[in-house]
Amino acid sequence: MKRPLFALMFGTSVALIACGGSTNNTPIGGTTPTPASPTPVGSPTPVASPTMSPTPLASPGSLPQQANVVDGSSTGLGWVTQGSSVLPLYTYSTDPPNTATCTSVGSCIQAWPAYMSTPTDVAQGNFAPCNGPGTQWCYNTHPVYTFVGDGSPQPLTPGGTITAVGNGAPVPSTTNGTFFLARPGTATPAPGRTPCPGYYC
Repeated sequence: MKRPLFALMFGTSVALIACGGSTNNTPIGGTTPTPASPTPVGSPTPVASPTMSPTPLASPGSLPQQANVVDGSSTGLGWVTQGSSVLPLYTYSTDPPNTATCTSVGSCIQAWPAYMSTPTDVAQGNFAPCNGPGTQWCYNTHPVYTFVGDGSPQPLTPGGTITAVGNGAPVPSTTNGTFFLARPGTATPAPGRTPCPGYYC
């Protein structure tokens, strides 16, 4: 009677150990849990490219420019002031190189104001500030002037002309000089007239 009871208890223990020692992790119900997916990292917010401002172009300052200039005796290219509304430019026949002699108040400078460069202007082509930036402009070393008799600045339009009335005007002074339109060597004379001779035409 004792031996069968012991054998029964031993068999039951072995069965329980076998069941408890299993490495099967399948939960009751037979469903294998799905591992949680990692939370996706959000895409970085695009950084806007910086807006580049265009570099402003350099100012032309007061550098003289060419236009079609007409006076009582000739027509053709002539030098005028800078801007969209301009005045003709003149040279004075008695000025030494880079030196203005039209400086006396009352008899000259009030009627023939010097055409000045700006502090940032530099020499370009045949033009240069006579004695450094901010001084009177010189064309091939000849100081240039405007004339009050030409009135208000005239609009500069494509194909248009600028009227000058001071060409050949004398100035009462000790030097008895004469003002002439400043024209490039390519100035076109009026029909029947000779080509413009150099600066003084």
